[in-house]
Amino acid sequence: MRWGSIISRVHELAGLPEAGEFEDLVKMSGNAVYQRLMMLTKTNHETREFSLTTVADTAKYGMPFNVRKIVLIEDTTNKRVLYDVTQQQFIKDDPGKTETGTPDRARPFGTFGVEKQPQTAGVISLVSTETGDDGSNYICVITGFDANGRMIREEVTMDGTTLSSSTASFTTIERIVKAPASGNTFAGTIIAADSDLNVLAHIPTWWESPDFEWIEFGPIPDAALTYTISAEMRKPPLVEDEDWPELPEEFHDLIWRGIANDLFPKIGMLQVARDMRKTLEDRFDEFLAHHGEQPTNRVLVFANVWNMSGRRQRQDQPRVKGVDFL
Repeated sequence: MRWGSIISRVHELAGLPEAGEFEDLVKMSGNAVYQRLMMLTKTNHETREFSLTTVADTAKYGMPFNVRKIVLIEDTTNKRVLYDVTQQQFIKDDPGKTETGTPDRARPFGTFGVEKQPQTAGVISLVSTETGDDGSNYICVITGFDANGRMIREEVTMDGTTLSSSTASFTTIERIVKAPASGNTFAGTIIAADSDLNVLAHIPTWWESPDFEWIEFGPIPDAALTYTISAEMRKPPLVEDEDWPELPEEFHDLIWRGIANDLFPKIGMLQVARDMRKTLEDRFDEFLAHHGEQPTNRVLVFANVWNMSGRRQRQDQPRVKGVDFL
């Protein structure tokens, strides 16, 4: 089912029009249900490989925005793996981190709101790929540090496909966040650049503020060296009507059932929510069986049920060997 069809299905069940505050709640709840389903079943993790080429005298590098977790960094030239040391061991091996050469190790450095940092301190420019992202209803907030090491924050009003720049000078950027006025959404991808127009980040339509994973090499690369990186990739949230949930189609009903289970008690449809919950639990069991998952995930789903006090509070749920009893 397309995302738009899922939203329509929830409104049909609720008997409410597709507009206003309830639709906003449906979209928010739907993405929460979708992300939780993918986390519980690990379907949000798919491994991709890409190449990273170093720059001489630069040790730290940001990954593409959809990298969730780095699994492996391969030096195919020297036939070795670099990403297999802890941060403590990395620092212990080279406390000063001043030597240069061919890296023999790498570590996770942190998470930032940009893929690259400004090459020199200066203003930050923002531009959209869509002309409609224009005016006081379309604001981006930049947070970072100035030359004195003070954290600063500035709101920048977008001007569509024309560059808009901050007035403050940033040395490093911590995060860039889309902050449209209520009822407005950015249609385009936001491109951030430093004062020399070096691109620092692309913020796609689907994300308000993506996370960029950073790594650090040791020793500091002394030349352009190419590595193969394997990583688990993020799935984007559901935004446009034509977006397709990255779950098997026969289980897309888990999303609209999950939304109903979450929201219907808030609009007085308690019995419908209870009935929906029972079907949701049965369908989730089928989903786990389909994916061959271990029953440990059931503990996460039903923890609130088994923790309720009193036998009458607990639903009639079959016990699972190895989980509920030995």
